Amino acid sequence: MSSFTVLGSLNYDLVTITERIPKGGETFQSEAFETHIGGKGLNQCVSISKLTTSKQGRAIFPKGVQVKLAGSIGSDGFGTEILNYLSQFSINLDNLQVLQGVKTGVAVILIEKSTGENRIMITPGANGYSGNLDLEKIFPLSESNLNHFVVLQNEIPNVPDSISWLAANRPGHNIVYNPSPIYDYSAGCLSNVDVLVVNEGEAVALLKSLLQNDTKSYSHWFSKYKEDKIEPHWFIDVARYLNRMIRSSNLGLVVVTLGPYGAVYSHQTSTAGVLPSKKIANIVDTTGAGDTFLGGLISFLATKLETCDDLKEEDITEALEFAILASSIAIQKVGASESMPFYDEVGKSQTDGA
Repeated sequence: MSSFTVLGSLNYDLVTITERIPKGGETFQSEAFETHIGGKGLNQCVSISKLTTSKQGRAIFPKGVQVKLAGSIGSDGFGTEILNYLSQFSINLDNLQVLQGVKTGVAVILIEKSTGENRIMITPGANGYSGNLDLEKIFPLSESNLNHFVVLQNEIPNVPDSISWLAANRPGHNIVYNPSPIYDYSAGCLSNVDVLVVNEGEAVALLKSLLQNDTKSYSHWFSKYKEDKIEPHWFIDVARYLNRMIRSSNLGLVVVTLGPYGAVYSHQTSTAGVLPSKKIANIVDTTGAGDTFLGGLISFLATKLETCDDLKEEDITEALEFAILASSIAIQKVGASESMPFYDEVGKSQTDGA
């Protein structure tokens, strides 16, 4: 049986859709206002839940699947809406704290209609209390025999401590780290991580942090870096370098997402490469693209590890293709978790040649 546990944030999203972002001091009329359920932890958990089940609720794992979400919300109206929303999925919420007298986290999102790009401001609220989650309770020893994936991001406190605890106390669990937003402590977490998923900005920030005391190497790397032009082959080298920093395991995978340029990867078998993105004519909202991608990648890899101990190159490329297709479906709708496809919807797009 495969098990997925996401430790992360839950937010209520306040979304404004506008033709363009107003300049400083300018008042500009937007086109629409919407509310959505979000937070990177919630989004990634919903993505995993959807991409491990069909739209009719049938699990795709022959041995069954367990999906857990651990985090914090407030006892306010936003928190109630989040609970109601999550009740429609097969997600275990036993480790979701509802805190009295605390506000649920809020994200204010501006979507520029002309580009589909977004700008996000977050007020943590209850997420700020998720650093005291009871890890012994969330990860009981009785479940240590499962094919277990633990997913963490940087929108809750004490992530380095949680990763260190997992590595020391649950060494058989596969630790998936998405250091977003990026912080100074992120590079120090890598030695206990099995799968690292970052976008181009996060990859560059990690590389800078790792090389900050090595002037010669820093100059060598960044003499080839063009901030205004993404070069996938440069990022393949970055992925290879970052792979030397993570934990040596049967997973041992680094993925760097590059938006319209696809994704690059490096596996500890020395396999590395680049996969192109899907051509999408109408990009509506990229808010949940990265979280959808992560859910697709991890859920697909888990299906492979249920039947074998070691990943082959084709397993990794198939997982990345699945993740890219899932995220390409999500960006054609407004919203983060609401726009994420179910497993069979991705399969239909593969059949249709999308």
